[in-house]
Order: sequence, then structure tokens, then C-alpha cells
Amino acid sequence: MRYMNSRSIVLALSVIALSACVTTKGVRKEGGVEKISLIFDWPADLSGTLSASVNYSEQNARGEVAWAGENKLPFKVSKGEFDLKLELGAPAAIESGNPIGDALNSAALMGLAGIEASDVGDYVGPIDASKVFDGHVAAFGADLSGVPEAQVQEIQTSIEQRVRASTADLWNVLVGTWIGREFAEGETTTAEGVLTVPGLGEVETQLSYTLVERVACPGVTAPEGKEPPRTCAILSLESKLNQEKVAEGLAQLRAAALERAKMEAQLAAQREAERAAAKAEIAESCLGSRESVEDGKSLYCSQRGADAPCSEEEEVTDALNTELCLEIYAEADAKAAEEAAQAEAAAAGDEKGAEEGAEEGTEAPAEEAVAAEEAAPAEPALLEDLMTSLVMENRSKLVVDFQTLQPYKAERTQLIEATVLSPSGEERTEKKVEEKVYVFSYGG
Repeated sequence: MRYMNSRSIVLALSVIALSACVTTKGVRKEGGVEKISLIFDWPADLSGTLSASVNYSEQNARGEVAWAGENKLPFKVSKGEFDLKLELGAPAAIESGNPIGDALNSAALMGLAGIEASDVGDYVGPIDASKVFDGHVAAFGADLSGVPEAQVQEIQTSIEQRVRASTADLWNVLVGTWIGREFAEGETTTAEGVLTVPGLGEVETQLSYTLVERVACPGVTAPEGKEPPRTCAILSLESKLNQEKVAEGLAQLRAAALERAKMEAQLAAQREAERAAAKAEIAESCLGSRESVEDGKSLYCSQRGADAPCSEEEEVTDALNTELCLEIYAEADAKAAEEAAQAEAAAAGDEKGAEEGAEEGTEAPAEEAVAAEEAAPAEPALLEDLMTSLVMENRSKLVVDFQTLQPYKAERTQLIEATVLSPSGEERTEKKVEEKVYVFSYGG
């Protein structure tokens, strides 16, 4: 099975769909049942206009966004000896109520670079991904004259990678998932594919194919009293991630995230211990130099003579020690204030208050330490958001003339829903729904 898929998510995944093409060379009968074998064999002079519409909604940590748009692009097919190219022209129309939607619609979703494939239908890559980057710049009116070249290159590379992913997705539905398959009307077959999901790697995907029915192609008429020939097929494809494999991948992500958090906690504890040891070592010197340090001077270097200046390394160490001195002063002041409050309470004869103050200063911290130890989580706090569940479903419905090989209409819906756990322990749901409809008209 030629099932090629490449995506980059959560939740930034997009699937672009057209349709599958079949040829009469693949029609045969088996036990009285007519079956259609889907064989890739596009004509070289296929051309016309592709009308596309998109409805998009997304919910994530930043809020919700939704927009819709329509567009038209000319297309043509050209053939070489060993390859084929599906070329898409510049958008002919943009209709949307959202300026951002217009720009995305024009530059990213509809202004694809076109696709190069082998003569047997294997995806090769985009024809010219760089023109989509140029389309982004034009659509958003961006001025890149002052942007560092390395940053521009990074943006361009990112966009071109997304173009490759989107054109691969387009070709999968157009050709890659269908060639070599055989159907009888009303028959459903299942298969397994592989989908690359960011963070999870390759995940098994469950595929379900159906030849829903054979119908008359759009615009085809028949003599009075006769029905038009049923030379078009309605095909459907559903795909879902294998949830067992998703769970395995998410468990590995969680284990890796907790290991990173554990290592960071150990490093933090080590740094804190080293800091405490350093403070203890210089405490006497700090307290003896408090006046000058609080007056803005450093602990050592600023007090040395001009004939014996500190080296660069000594100055770095001195700056760190001076920072520690300021912490020591703050801690000493807090302790002195606490002792003064306790003494004042005792002098006023408030023995109860003095006892409570003493308890707060001695016993309470010990009790709190025990309670904190008992309540300490078994797992360290996460350092970043962690995906804990993922559902990804795609549904396609395609109408294609299996005699002329011309696609007429494709409908594609993609749902992505994930549960994300934040470092604070809060869970949120991120969701994306994308609906696309493509209609082909020929000639002109």
C-alpha cells in the first residue's frame, strides 16, 4: 500500500484533500460482482479550475479562533517520461469576512506550490515550496528588510516544511491511499497505515475504505426515458489513530517529562545546597562589610587599591558573593525582627503570645516540614505542558469519474482533540476542527 503521510501538531495539523482517480482498465467481474480496481493513470491534458472552501475552528491555551474562506485556483497536469506534475496557479478569488483568514486563505491554504509525483503515483514532493513563503510575505504585508537573514531563513524553512507536509497529505487522499485497491459497490475494507505525529513519532492508523455507490457524473445527461450512465463513484475514507499505540506513546512522553523534571529538581536542590554552603562560608565577611556593601560597593574588589585590581574572573566571583551578602542581610534582619517581636510580647507579660511566637519560630516549622514531607507528591512538578490524551480522526468523501479519471468533488473533515496537563496541575482541552470542500471544473 502506498500510504505516505507527514504532519507537523497539537495542535497545528492540517490535511488537504482532493480525490482518487480510477480507470476502466481496472473494472472486472468476480463471481458476478463487478469490482473496480483503482489504478493511477492521469491524462496529460487535465486542466481547469479548483474551487475550495474552508471552515476552521481551534481552541487552545490562547483562546478560540474561527474563520471561513473560499478561493479559486487554476490547475493543470503535465507529464514527463517518469514523472507527473499537478500545478496550481495563483488564487483567482478570495472571499472571507476575516482579514487574517483572507491572508491565510491566500498564502497558505490555497496557494499551494503544486505536487510532483512519479509516473506510478508515488509522492515525490512540492514543486516550488518557496513561493508559499513569498505568498505569506505578500499576504501579510510583511517587511523583512530589517530582519536578520538567519531568522528569515528559519521562518522560510518552517513554512517550506509545512508545505511539504500539506502537499503529501493532499497526495495521500488524491492518489496515495487509493492506488492498488479494489472495491465492489457497498463494500468496506480496512487496513492499517502509519501517521507521523509530533512528539509521538510514527503511530499506527486504522483505515476504513468504502465504495458507497456508483452514480451519474455531475452534468452528464441521457436521452429522454433513459437514466444517465453511472460512470462516477462515491468513495469514502475514515482514519483513526490506534488508541493503544497513542497511549503507549503518551506514556513514554510522560516518563520522559517526569525524568527531566526529576533531574531539574535534583539540580535545583544541588544549586540551593551549594548556595547555602557559599553563604555560610562568607557570612562573617559579609556582616563585617555590611555598611560598605549596602552603600553600593562590592564585597572585595571595590575595596582593593588601584594598584591591585581584581581580575575578570575575580570580579565575577565578587559580584556573586556580593549578591549572597545582600541575601544574608535580609535574612538577618528578618530574624532580628522576629526575635524583637517575641521579646516585646514577653516584656508586655503576654506569656501566651510569647509561647505562640516561640512555637511559630521553632515547633511550627518542624511540624510544617513533617507535613510537607507527608504531602510531597510522588512525582516532581512538570516543567512544560504534557499531552495526556489525543484523538485524531479524518473523514473524506470523494466523487470521481472512473472512466475519464476526472475528480469532481472532495469533502474532508479533520478532528483533533487533546487533553493537556499544565505544570500547575490544571488540565485543559485543545480542539481543532477543519472542514474542506473541493470542486473541480474542467476546461476554460
